[in-house]
Amino acid sequence: LLLLRRDANAQVLQGTVRLRDDSVTIDAARVVAQDRRGKTLADAMTDAAGRYVLRFGGGAAGVPCRLTITRIGLQ
Repeated sequence: LLLLRRDANAQVLQGTVRLRDDSVTIDAARVVAQDRRGKTLADAMTDAAGRYVLRFGGGAAGVPCRLTITRIGLQ
């Protein structure tokens, strides 16, 4: 799975989840942003076009995070 597009606003991250070969978007996938300790900072589900929007709380601005994407039936 491939993603990422960072918004100019540091508290919003949006993008599209696609297969590695970029041919198919992934709907109904869960996108989770976690800090280095594993605390969830934001999460969202992708829509029918594979798009997601993560909205972070005020304390999460500028905090490094890891995105994890899960979808039943995909590895």
